[in-house]
Amino acid sequence: MLAVSPLPNGKPGSPPPDPGRPHIPPLTTAVELARSDLAGAMRMLGILPGAATPAVATAAFVELDKSFDLVASGRLSETPPLLQRCSAFILMSQNADVKAGFAMLHLIAMAARDLAAGNAHGALANMSSVKAVAETAAFFDTSLKKPLLVLENFIAVSVMRILVSRGDIGALRRAIPIVRSRQEEAIRLLDDTSEADVQSLVHLYSTRVELGVVLAVADLCAYELAGARKDLSSVEGDVSRLNELYPRHYANSTRRLVEAELEQYEALASIVDLAETLVCKRRPYNRAERTRAGEVLDRLCRARELAEGAGDTGSGTANLVVSLHSMVVNMEHLGVGGARDFGRYGGVVAGIAYVPLITLAWVLYRPEGWWLGFTLLVTLVLALVVGFGAGAIRFRPFVKTLAERLFGVEQP
Repeated sequence: MLAVSPLPNGKPGSPPPDPGRPHIPPLTTAVELARSDLAGAMRMLGILPGAATPAVATAAFVELDKSFDLVASGRLSETPPLLQRCSAFILMSQNADVKAGFAMLHLIAMAARDLAAGNAHGALANMSSVKAVAETAAFFDTSLKKPLLVLENFIAVSVMRILVSRGDIGALRRAIPIVRSRQEEAIRLLDDTSEADVQSLVHLYSTRVELGVVLAVADLCAYELAGARKDLSSVEGDVSRLNELYPRHYANSTRRLVEAELEQYEALASIVDLAETLVCKRRPYNRAERTRAGEVLDRLCRARELAEGAGDTGSGTANLVVSLHSMVVNMEHLGVGGARDFGRYGGVVAGIAYVPLITLAWVLYRPEGWWLGFTLLVTLVLALVVGFGAGAIRFRPFVKTLAERLFGVEQP
């Protein structure tokens, strides 16, 4: 950790900062310089001699160095207390850029802390303040743009999830194009050959697919099947990239959650097709469609197991998968054809069929007496079969009673 000691080459100077640490000139440069020249580091920050004792200055640089180490190790949310303790020292600076740089770092850290605590709106407010500082500060370094964009996107997606939980799909649709635009900017800056950047890329692509699925489900529930297909196709490229990158993510829980989201995406595409059969074509499922519905249920079961295996982060996905599973089960019941579905207008058809049948029988041989009763009975049975198919068996008691009345004998 930081100590006032000579540099490795034994000469005072300002070596380049560690590439894994944030680069906020002149803060990062001063922290490195303080290892060998405390007074020079204070001058670099614009702090007048005598404004702070060496002990205070050393303690402040130690806190800054610890903060930069935490940022480099991905623990940004733990830095606010450290930054708060050295804030009084930084405020002694006469350099506006130094103060602005420190303020930006502090705001980013507080945004990360709020996000980790589940306060997405507070995190978003802090990030808005960061953008305002960053856009006006002359010192702003492009090396900060990448983590800034990634963090901003994570926060924005958290706000999107709040809108989903409230059921405000209209506000979600209005916000998504803006969020996706910022995500695309972050994706362009990230390098998929860097293992560190792959972790961020997986999260970005995963959230894009998640939002596409949420919109598709909303359209499906409103029977907007064309809209659901459009929502799914809009993230097709993201699904492809996610399939390539997620196996390289270091966290097993994240990999399981991504697998669940991918299974859910594929299942939803099939659900839209199955819904089209019922809603648009208005017919029962054929054998291939019934088989496909069974495959969708299997896929959803796998997705649920994977989401539950991801822990608390997968609870939202697991709940959505359960709802989709119930939807497909109900669709299966609605899509079953049977004898009762044969000729919904069977009575009308039977009545229409009876007229030509009895007319034809009368024209051909003009039945009389016993043959007339027999002809009436046979033509009636034929008309019922024409109208109701196999369902005509339900009229057996009626036909039996009619035969007894016509022939005056009890029929077996």
